[in-house]
Amino acid sequence: MSAVEQIRDAVADALQSWLGDGTVYVGFSGGMDSTVLLHAASQLQPKAMVALHVNHGLEPAADAWEAHCRTQCSAWQVELRTHAAAVAKLGNLEAAARAARYAYFASQVGPEDVLLLAHHRDDQLETLLLRLLQGRGFYGMPRLRPLTPGRGGLLLRPLLEISQQALLAYARAKCPRWVEDASNANLERDRNYLRHQTLPELRRRWPNLDRALLEELSAREAAERALLAALGAEGELLCLDRETGAARWRRNVLEDFHGENLHWGVSTSPHW
Repeated sequence: MSAVEQIRDAVADALQSWLGDGTVYVGFSGGMDSTVLLHAASQLQPKAMVALHVNHGLEPAADAWEAHCRTQCSAWQVELRTHAAAVAKLGNLEAAARAARYAYFASQVGPEDVLLLAHHRDDQLETLLLRLLQGRGFYGMPRLRPLTPGRGGLLLRPLLEISQQALLAYARAKCPRWVEDASNANLERDRNYLRHQTLPELRRRWPNLDRALLEELSAREAAERALLAALGAEGELLCLDRETGAARWRRNVLEDFHGENLHWGVSTSPHW
């Protein structure tokens, strides 16, 4: 199967699994990943679709990126909504920008709507390792979760099992213009250091690294769903906030269960 077919099928499956009658929103930065997602979705869902672009104002080219997004959406006849985020240039800029981005998404996406984001398999692998190295446990981004718990609306990641190489092949074939964020090469940022320095070295030493990590993630998720089912809980575990790590979460669940004080909470902190 070609990269184009692989991505089209993934997006089509995601839209079919949603089965909603609201609006399909797509987070659109103008970068390669979100360009591929928006193009594929626009071919499959020509009506009731809106692209959302957040201008964080943190890079000199931010306004040029927004202009590019306007041009691209106009060419594809996709409605674009933009937002100028007020991000304080202090502390963890990545976290602040992410919080501003998700706050805007939540303000636009209604209870019957779905938001598509372009995170892919390589993003998932980076997230797994980064959280583990930061002492936050071994868990990844869920493919599907409530965008804002208690308010409705879904966040869906159709490309989470697709490699970045496949996205690049699709982009070159179907939508060869996108913006490049120079800050992605800044090795002072943990994710960039992991992406450009650590992961390439690990993969050279252990070529099976990606598959091993993803298989371990899948096994853990299956085990935790089984635990939920055994305790009589409904829904997906993957939305739960487990900042303190899966091992501590399991221990607390069992302690609460034996103490007949079992509570389930959905994370309200959008880490991705």
